[in-house]
Amino acid sequence: TVNFALTPSAANAPGVVEGIVSGRDFTAKSGTSAAQATPIAHASVSVGTVATTTTDANGHYRMPNIPPGACRIAVAAAGYGSQTRSSTVVANQTTTANFILAKNDPGQTHNQNPP
Repeated sequence: TVNFALTPSAANAPGVVEGIVSGRDFTAKSGTSAAQATPIAHASVSVGTVATTTTDANGHYRMPNIPPGACRIAVAAAGYGSQTRSSTVVANQTTTANFILAKNDPGQTHNQNPP
């Protein structure tokens, strides 16, 4: 009897997606505290339909076991405009995707993803 195990090739091994989500009031005067990007806790981050998580108190998120290849990373947080961007996950590597979301102005609509 011969026993052997099938293991995925290194090219098919999952990767990791991580980063920091911050928010900023782009209408605030430069040099003011409101104009500085600050971490957003509890922002929703998703990689396509594969994984979804929320940021911690420091705006950090980490999603392991993401299949390698092209993907779309979407971020949303209450009181801020959402963002979506394309990225590529590489097997056995960490892909960093940081986001700075625009604080919503109740009187205006911000489009973070122009055509």
